[in-house]
Amino acid sequence: MANTTWSTTDKSPNVTLTGGNLIATAAATAVGARAADRQITGKFYWECTPTVWAGANTSVGVCNSTVAVIGMAAAPVGSLNVIKSGTINLNGAASGSTLGALVAGNVIGIAVDLVAQMGWLRVAPSGNWNGSATANPATGIGGLPLNSISSGGLIPLYPVCAFAGVSDSTTANFGDTAFTGTAPSGFTGGFTAGATIPLNTYLAGVGREALVSSPGVLRIGGVAREALVSGLGLSGRLTGGAFGRGNFVPVFATLDLAGSVTAQSQGRGTGPGAFLFLGGRIGAASSLVGGVSSTGVVADDPAYVVTVIT
Repeated sequence: MANTTWSTTDKSPNVTLTGGNLIATAAATAVGARAADRQITGKFYWECTPTVWAGANTSVGVCNSTVAVIGMAAAPVGSLNVIKSGTINLNGAASGSTLGALVAGNVIGIAVDLVAQMGWLRVAPSGNWNGSATANPATGIGGLPLNSISSGGLIPLYPVCAFAGVSDSTTANFGDTAFTGTAPSGFTGGFTAGATIPLNTYLAGVGREALVSSPGVLRIGGVAREALVSGLGLSGRLTGGAFGRGNFVPVFATLDLAGSVTAQSQGRGTGPGAFLFLGGRIGAASSLVGGVSSTGVVADDPAYVVTVIT
């Protein structure tokens, strides 16, 4: 199976790709690049080598797609990464784990278990995972929790590199050549391309993807990025004064193209046949059951789109 590369589009314009899109080089600071592919389940191992590492906050790791690749922070919310000091950051703050001071040429092994929602980093080939002598991806011990950046496994994650130094450069090995280290037992050796993301966490045709981000806010990536519903629908809110309930789908509100809510409209269901409105506004008196208008009327815009959750 083919493996991913750095994305030619999901990167800062100030990041140049060479070497078959495996070498990312910065022409500015606070910039980065995501891989072209993402995964939502499975176990994966890959390696990144910062070959020029001048910036203290230049980093490698894994992130969701809310992390900005332009103006990228040292410890972005929505990511797990390691910076030059060896500090491992998780979801915007230091995790308490460290690999010790790092230098250009260190090969960083990255292992993510998207089933157990845990992540590990080390200096390959034999450094301690997450800086702990007892941590081990193969046994599931000592991993850092990814739930906070994947909304409990509801959204996919991408390999990522970020740069805090002009001319800093990182080379990725996503599995097309031999690793410096060894993939942990049970892990895929490489970050494979072409994953299919289930519709309950991916809404095709609107920006890049529908994201349920910590602290449980649904965002339409690349479009409105307005708060819509909570990740689990239990403690979040809908704009417009309506409330959501159940996974992914609000029970007592529908969503329009602008990311606002027609508060008096009603949506039914959270399983197969449930829906989200991505285009057009549903009239206040309309009600939808299983993705079909029970009144047959869409008040303001007939060019609406219904996404059916399967």
